[in-house]
Amino acid sequence: QSRLNTSRLPLGLVVFANGLAAGACALTQSSGGLVTDRTPWVGGLLVDPGLRRRGLAAALLARATEEAQLLGHERLYALTATAHELFGSQGWQRIETVELDGQTHAIYCAATS
Repeated sequence: QSRLNTSRLPLGLVVFANGLAAGACALTQSSGGLVTDRTPWVGGLLVDPGLRRRGLAAALLARATEEAQLLGHERLYALTATAHELFGSQGWQRIETVELDGQTHAIYCAATS
């Protein structure tokens, strides 16, 4: 409910395939568990396992980047422990590695313009 905004954070995005919701992500002010001044963040990126490797996650990231730009942000950040290939293939730059809850995560950054 809190991510139903259209012109401010937090903002939720959904991708559809064959008329059904196939994946989602959110744009948020901060990244859960990480203390930083960086903003905004794309998080909660999820695609139905049966529909992966069809460009849906890439479409969500592209739309998230576009929405961040429309909201006036020059950069967009993401935190992941597992999706390195996805972010790298979409041109995101790995800018930092952090430990959270005993697990190594990478922080990625993308320019919005």
